[in-house]
Amino acid sequence: MFKGLKMNLQLMVDAGAGGGTPNQTDGGTNTDTGAGEGFNAGATENNTPSFDDVLGQNKDYKAVYCGWHRNGKIVIPKRKGNLGFELLSGDSLIYTNTIMMWKNIAEKIGGWDERFRRNQEAAFLLRYFKYGFSIGVIEECLVEFDTSDRRNQLDSEKNEEQFEFYLREHEDMIKKLAEFDKNARKKIYSKRYRGVLLYHLKSKNIINAFKVYIKMIKYIPIMFNKDIIVYICYRLINKDICNY
Repeated sequence: MFKGLKMNLQLMVDAGAGGGTPNQTDGGTNTDTGAGEGFNAGATENNTPSFDDVLGQNKDYKAVYCGWHRNGKIVIPKRKGNLGFELLSGDSLIYTNTIMMWKNIAEKIGGWDERFRRNQEAAFLLRYFKYGFSIGVIEECLVEFDTSDRRNQLDSEKNEEQFEFYLREHEDMIKKLAEFDKNARKKIYSKRYRGVLLYHLKSKNIINAFKVYIKMIKYIPIMFNKDIIVYICYRLINKDICNY
C-alpha cells in the first residue's frame, strides 16, 4: 500500500544514528522542510506518497508506525492503540525511524527528551499516550536498517543505568497501570531486567548479570525465572518474521 515510502525511509535510516529533536530523524537530519506537517520524514519524491498522505489515510490516529527489516529479520507489527504498558515492559518495540506523527502533535507533547541516551522513542511515545492519543499501525515493512556502525552502543553497565532511569522517570505511569493490574509493576520490572541481565551476559559481564539475577529473584522469583525461560524458548524457535 505504501511501498513508495520505502526508498525515502531507507535514505533516512542510512543517514546514521544519534539523538534528535522533534524535527529530526534518528540520524539527526533536520526534516522541517516546510513541505508538510508530518514528523519523521525526509522530503519525498513527487511520484511517491508523502508522510502526510500516510497520516491522512489513518485519520483515527495522530501517529502511526510501520514494520522494519533489521539484522536479517523482518518485523511486521500488529499492535495499535495505547501501548503504554507494552513500551514500559518491552513487549512492544517501536523504533524512531518507523514513527510518523503530525508535527503539531509532536510539538504539543514537548518533542524529544534528550536526557535519555536510550529508549528515547519509548519516552517520546509514552508522553504521547499520556496526552490521551493512540497510535495506529501500518502492517508493512517500510524501513530497512543498516546496523554496521555500532559506535553508539552502550556498555552493559551504562545500559542498566539507562533502564533504571527510564523506569524511574515513568513511575507515575507504572502506578497508574497498577490501578488496573496489581501485577503491572512486577511484569514491567521482570521483563525489563530480564533484558538487562541478558545484555550483561552478552557483554560477558558475568558479575553484574549475577547481581541482577539475585536482585530480581528476591523481588519476583517465580515471574522472573519464568520470563527468562519463555525468552530462551522463543529464541530457540528463531522466527524469521516476528509479529509485535
